[in-house]
Amino acid sequence: DVLRATEDLVEPQILLSRVFVDALDVFPAADRLDFGAGHGTFVAGVVRQVDPQARIMMYRALDTDGLGSELAVASAIRQAAADGADVINLSLGMHAVDSERPCLALSAVVAEVLGGTNPPVIVASAGNYGNKKKVYPAALDGVVSVAALGADESASGAAWSTHGEWVRCSTVGEGIVSTFVKGTEDERFHGTDTYPLPGQVDPWAVWSGTSFAAPQIAGLIAQTSFDSRTPARDVVAGLFND
Repeated sequence: DVLRATEDLVEPQILLSRVFVDALDVFPAADRLDFGAGHGTFVAGVVRQVDPQARIMMYRALDTDGLGSELAVASAIRQAAADGADVINLSLGMHAVDSERPCLALSAVVAEVLGGTNPPVIVASAGNYGNKKKVYPAALDGVVSVAALGADESASGAAWSTHGEWVRCSTVGEGIVSTFVKGTEDERFHGTDTYPLPGQVDPWAVWSGTSFAAPQIAGLIAQTSFDSRTPARDVVAGLFND
């Protein structure tokens, strides 16, 4: 669609680069990668490791500090569904202002998308809050919510992972290796469990978080759907005995 929209330009590749190349150092400190820089690249790499033949479409809803509006995320979900995505991975989440009422825009769009003809599967990370408080969109009906396990042999839940009866499944989310971006990490992130170590990084990094557990499940669903020639929603029903 972008190519068709720009076919009258002398150098359409210039516009393409502006549309698809994210700035990585928008916020202070200068010459340091922003808080959320490389997050989408890392998530895409996790999907590709689980399902090497997956066709990945990216939708920008958050800024490079990892912040954005509920409406922007809801709009991205709707667009992905309209574009024919079989599995929608959401490595993001938020608490509702009123704990008794889920986020309105996310609730409405997820219900709309999952209630449509040939609906996609929606997978979302449960959050890194270390408690049982619901995180959205993961806690919405019909969404496959994914918590994180630690990397040790006991496969117990990671201490920083959100958990609770509303969480659907879990997988290792600690010490995940995937694709990244070039740059220098901010020293303020040092010592946390959920971000790359500070210093020079190259196109590979180690990161921890439910953001990186969710795409493993999304990739598994996509891979199983392809191999079995079964719709993704039927794969989920089989995995969770729905």
